[in-house]
Amino acid sequence: MRRNGLVAGLLGIGFSLAFSAHAEAAWRFDPMHSYIDATLTDQRTSGDVVQQHRVERLAGTIDEQGQLTLPLALDQLDLISQLPSWLSGLATGQVATITAQVDPGWFNALGIGESATRRLPLTIQGERFTRHEEVALALTRVGETEYRVRTAEPVSIDTRELMQLDNAQTILAALGFQRLSDTIPISFDARLLSD
Repeated sequence: MRRNGLVAGLLGIGFSLAFSAHAEAAWRFDPMHSYIDATLTDQRTSGDVVQQHRVERLAGTIDEQGQLTLPLALDQLDLISQLPSWLSGLATGQVATITAQVDPGWFNALGIGESATRRLPLTIQGERFTRHEEVALALTRVGETEYRVRTAEPVSIDTRELMQLDNAQTILAALGFQRLSDTIPISFDARLLSD
C-alpha cells in the first residue's frame, strides 16, 4: 500500500470545502454521499483489534478554473461521537486543508457511463505541516450533472503523521486505543454535482 502523508489529513479528518470569493463553483461535493473509510488496527497486548470507521459529510467545491480546496474538520469522524462530553471541545474546528488543481476537461470529456483515472498532485496543509502527494483518482460520469470520484489505488496514512495533528493522541487515548499500527488503509468515495 502507498504511504500517503497527505491522506493523514484525510483521516486527520473530514471534508468541508471553502473557495475564495472570486471563484464560482463549477462542481460541488454532495455531503450525503461523500466519505472516507478507514481501517484502524489497535495493537493490544491481548491481540490486534481491527475497526472500520468513516469520515462523513464531505462537502466542497471545484471552481471553474479547476481549483479544489477542501478543509478537514475533526468532528466529521464517526468516532468523535464516542468521546466523553467533557472532551467534545477538542473535536471542533478545522485541522487541515486539501488543495489541488484539477483539469476541468477531465470532467467535460466524459460521456455518461464513462470513466477515466488520473494521478492528481494534492497538497495538504495544517497548522504545523505542509505535505505534497500524488493520489490516483477514478472519475465516472453517472449522469448529466453527476460524477463519482474515488481512490483508484490502495492508499494508507502514516500513523506517525496522524499523531502530529492537534489533540490526536488525547482523543485516541480517550477512545480506548492503545497503539495503532504503523499505517491506516483508507479509501475515498464522493459524489460531485455540477452547478
